[in-house]
Amino acid sequence: GSGPFGNTTNGLTINAGGTLDLNGNNLTVGIYNAGNGVAVITNSASGSPAVITVGNGNSRWTGISQTFLCGNVGLKITGVNGTRDDIGTGGAQMQNTFTGGVTWIGNNNQDRVVNPAVFGSGPITFGGSSGFFIPSSSITGWSAGFSNAFVVSGNNNLLTFQMNGPTTAFSTGPWTGSGTLA
Repeated sequence: GSGPFGNTTNGLTINAGGTLDLNGNNLTVGIYNAGNGVAVITNSASGSPAVITVGNGNSRWTGISQTFLCGNVGLKITGVNGTRDDIGTGGAQMQNTFTGGVTWIGNNNQDRVVNPAVFGSGPITFGGSSGFFIPSSSITGWSAGFSNAFVVSGNNNLLTFQMNGPTTAFSTGPWTGSGTLA
């Protein structure tokens, strides 16, 4: 599509130390890469969250774990072509302060969320044929729990705990929506 960012179905790279201010605009990209260091995505505009959508249906996306998301920003993760991405492994991601929430849609339930700090403070939404799995608590921050709301808005969503994963302290936030968890 077109817009302030031009053809947004192409890939996006934010070089180490770089900042992308969405300034109230939504952005959809295919492959996202943070270069060889920490990048920042923010939104200086007030009002509704500016959403960055990565994955573009079937393209691979990388770089989220090297990106610090802050402010009124939302993150949408779309299809990853049946491959797993580890989310929450980078130091920048552990400092996320964004408020717009995270939406998974059509990612074949493949993503592994290593630490819930990556969610920021907004809601976590399963949009259909989506979800993630939680690895062993010995390598994550899951044991501390978190308070994000969950919204299940599509069908065939999945939330899986890996063997020896956390059995206590999951989200204390509300669960809503008319979708299903498989």
